Amino acid sequence: MNPNGREFVEQELLLLKCRRGDREALGRLIRANEQPLYYFIRRIVGSDADAWDVMQQMWVRVLRGIAGVRDAAGLKAWLYRVARNTALNHLRAEQRHQAAIAIKMEEGSSEESEPRFLLEDAEAVHAALDKIELPFREALTLYFLEELSIRQMAEILDIPEGTVKSRLFHGKQKLRAILEKSHE
Repeated sequence: MNPNGREFVEQELLLLKCRRGDREALGRLIRANEQPLYYFIRRIVGSDADAWDVMQQMWVRVLRGIAGVRDAAGLKAWLYRVARNTALNHLRAEQRHQAAIAIKMEEGSSEESEPRFLLEDAEAVHAALDKIELPFREALTLYFLEELSIRQMAEILDIPEGTVKSRLFHGKQKLRAILEKSHE
């Protein structure tokens, strides 16, 4: 973001108003970021219902923590970090819940697998992303969703830039393999 540009000034003003608790500014912040953040969270948690739950938790955390955000240029990365951390916390809680259920149930698991018939390439890509391990799925989602730089992705994921590049490379290979296999 150009530190002298109009967009930067608007971001600074929006952040300042949000930090002061301005409801209209908070609404603008949510409307401007809800869709891409939802998509990012959805790729992590795997279901629409869980994604909406995580979104609600994430916005509560954003409202509690936005007063500590001092740099408007880092606002987007901060929002993605909050989204990611909230989604990962949700997954951990879900895993603990599933483990508790598994302990209570002595027999078998009830895995349901519904066959999917994908008609559009976009649906195939979304389905393939769901089959890729979380670290690769996160990197690919940030790459395709926001076209973020390697540096920005490293900041959001809290990993070195080289690791981001590696995850993108291997994630693309995995995605390609899944898509090719589904077209056989």
